[in-house]
Amino acid sequence: MLGLRNQIKARRLGLSIDTVASESHRVLSQLLPLVVRLGIQSIAIYFPIQNEINVVSCYPDLELNEIAIFAPKFISDTVGYSVAPWAGPYGTITVQGRFDVAEPSASPIDIMDAKSAIEAWVVPGLVFGKNGGRLGFGNGYFDRLLAQSMGIKIGIGYNFQLFDHIALKPNDVPMDYVITPSTTHRCRQ
Repeated sequence: MLGLRNQIKARRLGLSIDTVASESHRVLSQLLPLVVRLGIQSIAIYFPIQNEINVVSCYPDLELNEIAIFAPKFISDTVGYSVAPWAGPYGTITVQGRFDVAEPSASPIDIMDAKSAIEAWVVPGLVFGKNGGRLGFGNGYFDRLLAQSMGIKIGIGYNFQLFDHIALKPNDVPMDYVITPSTTHRCRQ
């Protein structure tokens, strides 16, 4: 899987700023209607790195729909991540966190509270399978954050990141949906 991860990461890093912007727009035009249709009232998002789909521009739309927004916040090497409230681009200040990823400056909420309170998790990755499988950077941070959460998991990526099947290991948390610029794919019934 390391070869596939490196191949997809290199392809994503090679995308132009214009391509990232236009493909992100196409993904977001599917994300908000899905969230509204599912009646989601609290959502955990991510701050993009390395040409990931940029979900930042959907924050105002989520706020207009009165959806509470959270974002990952690094706690420690042993705990990994929890989430903290984020009030959008003009609300909560962000700080540079672990791996130089932006994080809300607000205090994190208890991880078990997050797992029960967050109704949907928007999850980046390097590779997604139509079966719900996901490959990230290989550190397992998102899988540990998502473990035991009853919230809907929505993988976000480019068309070239979606494969028919990605094997799931015992600790992998499957996605319920994967959204690419071309499709919203429901992985599990």
